[in-house]
Amino acid sequence: MHLDHIAIACRDVERMRAWYERVLGLEVRARKVPSRPDATQATYLVGIPGSLAAFELTPDDGTAPAARKPFTPGISHIALAVDDLGSWEAKLSAHEVTWLGPAGDAVGGGKVRSFLDPEGNMLQLVQRKKP
Repeated sequence: MHLDHIAIACRDVERMRAWYERVLGLEVRARKVPSRPDATQATYLVGIPGSLAAFELTPDDGTAPAARKPFTPGISHIALAVDDLGSWEAKLSAHEVTWLGPAGDAVGGGKVRSFLDPEGNMLQLVQRKKP
């Protein structure tokens, strides 16, 4: 078993697709025209180059999202493994991401730093110690 994709319902799918491509270097693997009668935006599958894992960016249904805190029940964040946390911090800072504090110790070892995408979803960069 492996992770195929994580779906993110987006207010502005095109803006999110462009951000995930430009800032995180993901690539569009597929595009689907609107499938729901109330949807006006396409759905994209954007993936991490060299990985099977991807994000499905799909239009939301217009419902206001519930207020979230890091430990609200449900998915809290999505963690992305990186080889060099410092270079990724510099790259993302150049794109003016919203950081949620300084880097800290990751559960299981290594360093982690959290940030938000344009619609407020929490992501993390994780650099693990090499064996």
